[in-house]
Amino acid sequence: MKRIELSSPSHRTVGRREVLAGIGGLASSLALGCLGSSVGLAGCTDKAKLAIARSSTACDEALTLFTRDVDQIRNGMAEGAKILAKRMPADPKGSSLELQTAIKAARENVKDLSYAKSTFFSFAQLDGLVLRSEIDPDRLVGQNVVSVYPTLAKAAESPPKLVEAWGEMDALRGVKQGNDIAWIVAHAVVGADGKVLGLFLTGFSLRLYTGFVQDEVRRRVDEKTKDQREKSELYLFVVKGKLAYGHPDAPEVHASEIEKRDIMSKIGGGEYSDRLELEGKTWGIAAKKAPMFGDDAAVATISTIY
Repeated sequence: MKRIELSSPSHRTVGRREVLAGIGGLASSLALGCLGSSVGLAGCTDKAKLAIARSSTACDEALTLFTRDVDQIRNGMAEGAKILAKRMPADPKGSSLELQTAIKAARENVKDLSYAKSTFFSFAQLDGLVLRSEIDPDRLVGQNVVSVYPTLAKAAESPPKLVEAWGEMDALRGVKQGNDIAWIVAHAVVGADGKVLGLFLTGFSLRLYTGFVQDEVRRRVDEKTKDQREKSELYLFVVKGKLAYGHPDAPEVHASEIEKRDIMSKIGGGEYSDRLELEGKTWGIAAKKAPMFGDDAAVATISTIY
């Protein structure tokens, strides 16, 4: 089992568009073309520029959703932990069904968590051993999250705090094959006597989450370009470090094209864009930083118009 431990990102609300400058001559020329045109997507006839413009729009839509979804989890976990503490069975280790019901109540009774796009909600002992998750089949039960993400233990320190970590864990994978990484968030569950009872956990498989966002981004972009008659394809990825994580069904060749560009070293404080010929089609790539996922993260979109 491979572990990747990264520092937690800031808990501030992140701006939706942090585009300061184009990258290279291509982005500069695009500023005079589709990306900077008052005509917008529908007014551009160059297929490569149109694809890059569509990808850039998709990045903006994704960043809006990323900010919303991450903030919901960060804002809701403390209240969820309080509700879980009140409903915690006297013997959580020996009361699996009661514990599952308590976890469900902690999620359902906090508005932010009820809307959260988490792929799991769980309770773990202080040593990190997961006793129960909300959903079945429970792939996390019996697994030790602190052994994989040691920094989560800090959530139980006084005063109780929210702690985040990124890394690979088999039980949190959202795909059977290929790379995947999980974002996991922990908050201490504190009893009425002030004693820490354990850890309230949530988070998501990055590939499963990216797949959900991709579906919504496609819908939004299609709505903005509904007057166009051309056919199009669009795939969304989150770049974390040097790897690109996309929808479980996203073509591996697209992830590879994004990874080989080493976007994080080129994006600077603005936007990266490029074009490529692939599978007999002209594709446009756009990428923008995604600081809600850390300093080493970006959203990248590849699209084609034909």
